Amino acid sequence: IASGLVTAQQGGTGAGTKEIGGKPKVRRGLAPTVGPYRLDMNTDDVSKLVELTASEKEALNLAVEFRNERIYHAPHAEFSGVTWDIVLGAVDSRVYKVSALSVLENREQRDRIWRNLEGVLRTRLGTPATATATIVTWDTEDGNVVVDRAEAGGDYAVVLTLTSRAVSGFARLK
Repeated sequence: IASGLVTAQQGGTGAGTKEIGGKPKVRRGLAPTVGPYRLDMNTDDVSKLVELTASEKEALNLAVEFRNERIYHAPHAEFSGVTWDIVLGAVDSRVYKVSALSVLENREQRDRIWRNLEGVLRTRLGTPATATATIVTWDTEDGNVVVDRAEAGGDYAVVLTLTSRAVSGFARLK
């Protein structure tokens, strides 16, 4: 479940529509603000950030890393009636990723939170770009929004991930 927190889901550049496989790719609205956290904000505007330890970063098994990247635990946030654990990814103090995790006691709680969150996002962002039984993705003007539900080792989780379109301009280390 932890590896779902900071996966590098990257969007393209620009806004509006883009042709993908002959179909227009619609970008609608902006990624939501989760509590006080929003894409492209400055980390100096957030208090009580704690950088992940080397072992925590290793556990994430990051597929992509950027030059001058920092990953932080941030204070909890409220969004859509849920209190979320928050991890922020930033490059040069600019937040490019907001990952929100809610670990629940059982599958029914997880699925209720999932349905509510998906409904809120469909209302704000419209029809998703892609949707499966466990992952729903929207392309937004400023990046993308992904809602994922998972279970592992008796834990049930919902993960909300916002990724800034700015990642396309960052220098990759891997």
